[in-house]
Amino acid sequence: MPTSYIIISQKTGSRTISHFRDLPEFTFQAFNKIDLEPFNWLHFEGRNIEQTLKMMIYARQHYPKLAISVELEKPRENIENLIKPADIIIFSKHYAQTLGFNSAQDFCQNMAGTYTNKIIFCAWGSSGAAALASQKYYWQDAIPVEVIDTLAAGDVFNAAIIDQQIKQQTIKQCLKNVCNLAAQKCTHKGVVQEF
Repeated sequence: MPTSYIIISQKTGSRTISHFRDLPEFTFQAFNKIDLEPFNWLHFEGRNIEQTLKMMIYARQHYPKLAISVELEKPRENIENLIKPADIIIFSKHYAQTLGFNSAQDFCQNMAGTYTNKIIFCAWGSSGAAALASQKYYWQDAIPVEVIDTLAAGDVFNAAIIDQQIKQQTIKQCLKNVCNLAAQKCTHKGVVQEF
């Protein structure tokens, strides 16, 4: 089993994750054996780029009605190749800053020129989150809360986007609900909590 140890500094709130995983990456050959017909959404992480890209292209070609989202959290070689087969791209603040952007708005508007048919979300930490859809920019301030633990707030953010998109919420309402849910997660330790 993969094991992660999380060390959180009470003084600064920073965290260090020590992770052990003696498992191979999930391969296209394994993915190709899954019947995707019962699914209505596939979400990928921007890692294991070569294999993930094969999975996304296969799903796009064989299941064209299946919604596909991808998270680009950390810059990796050729990670931008995962954008083309996705409908929704979720970027992190870290990713945008690595490309030289100091605001979510600048980042999203830069992406707008290249990815006109995509919905783009960009989490911007304790400031809030942005989205770009149909060339229109949206912003939602973060919900002010007493932060206890940010562990998995990004995963909650991603899952909430998918939930809101499946429910066909407007982008504005989606951002509001997503930021609210991610903020609620930060008000308690750990991941398991009924909202």
